[in-house]
Amino acid sequence: MTEDNGLPCPTALPRMLGVTTIGERGQVVIPADARKLLGVSTGDRFVVFGGTVDGALLLVKGDAFNSLASRFLSEFGDFSQQAQVLVGQVNSELAGSKDR
Repeated sequence: MTEDNGLPCPTALPRMLGVTTIGERGQVVIPADARKLLGVSTGDRFVVFGGTVDGALLLVKGDAFNSLASRFLSEFGDFSQQAQVLVGQVNSELAGSKDR
């Protein structure tokens, strides 16, 4: 992957992908370039993380979260019980959102 100037773009590092506004119904439009770069399509489901201290909001595609959590479980067995609870909560939320 390259940036507009032809230089390699590090894909592992987060970077700003645009600016958006929350609409009256609480919806956020993900900029088209970001959707294309990240392979986001209509109907994709996300896990939402946030912190009340810093005001940060993080969206992670559901399948990407499950992959990350599985890798975490295999590498950090000491935390597996806590991570399994979190994965269960996320899967329950993802399954419930399909029915809405």
